Amino acid sequence: MALVRIRPLVDMHVHLREPGGEHKETIASGTAAAKAGGFGAVACMPNTTPPLDTSERVRFVIGRARETALVSVYPIACITVGQRGEALTDFAALKAAGAVALSDDGYPVADEGVMRAALIKAAEAGLPIISHCEPETQIAERDMRLAGETGTSVHIAHVSLRSTVEAIARAKLRGVSVTAETCPHYFTEGASGKMNPPLAGSEDIWAVRRALSDGTIDAIATDHAPHTRAEKAALPAPNGVIGLETAVAAALTALYHTGTLGLDRLFALMRENPAKILRIPLPEGEIEIDTDKIWTLDEEKLLSKSRNTPFPGMTFKGRVFPLLQENAAIATL
Repeated sequence: MALVRIRPLVDMHVHLREPGGEHKETIASGTAAAKAGGFGAVACMPNTTPPLDTSERVRFVIGRARETALVSVYPIACITVGQRGEALTDFAALKAAGAVALSDDGYPVADEGVMRAALIKAAEAGLPIISHCEPETQIAERDMRLAGETGTSVHIAHVSLRSTVEAIARAKLRGVSVTAETCPHYFTEGASGKMNPPLAGSEDIWAVRRALSDGTIDAIATDHAPHTRAEKAALPAPNGVIGLETAVAAALTALYHTGTLGLDRLFALMRENPAKILRIPLPEGEIEIDTDKIWTLDEEKLLSKSRNTPFPGMTFKGRVFPLLQENAAIATL
């Protein structure tokens, strides 16, 4: 057993499904899963029903979080009204209501002129733009070009491809203000499931791992996206996998125990960097992680309401560990 004490982590990209999708997840169940996974704060995406495109809807999420959440919840609001990629939402009002970032997650802003205007207006409002890129590399390149031309910033969500990694590296060398995230299922061999962007090949997995090590990718997020079994069994199945309760285990297994990352770098990717990108405070408190614990995932024991994990039956090395053993050597990070 090798225990470390750290401050709770920050997940900058989750879907809590409330309002409108409570059969998949609620703020209460999603934050229970987050707490079990070692997170002290999560930022929730706006593609709820209805979407978070008004200050009233942002305030609803904040109010429900105050009533039911087990960790801090920070809403991300829509870039465009109804996530339709046309009229911009009222960025200033959304920020005043409590939104910490803007995204049309799941619906890339297709119109270049709309995205250009969004980047400028978001910079004026002091809100980061999180870009869901589809096709991934093509839209990432477009949005980084727009950020460079307008002197603004952009964050690229859930990077999965070597070509996108290379595009981000080139943009950073040009001085573009860009940050990026990836998810555990994009750097863990043996992951499965249907999500967007889809799982890629081994070259892409290793490119993502290298990018986490060399600073091209700045953060690890889960893109926790719950769906019911019936929904996932339907044709076509919806995109998305859950990840809050397995993120630490997958990251330790795929990155720390392979020698790709040290613990300081790994936890910076899952704590300080996401908080810095979103401009939110670090969570208070402390969690404990056993970096050497070997265990096999039983998805039926997850606290999320959904079971669509990309790691069914997978064996991990490393786990968030709730009990501190007196005789164990403990390092504080």
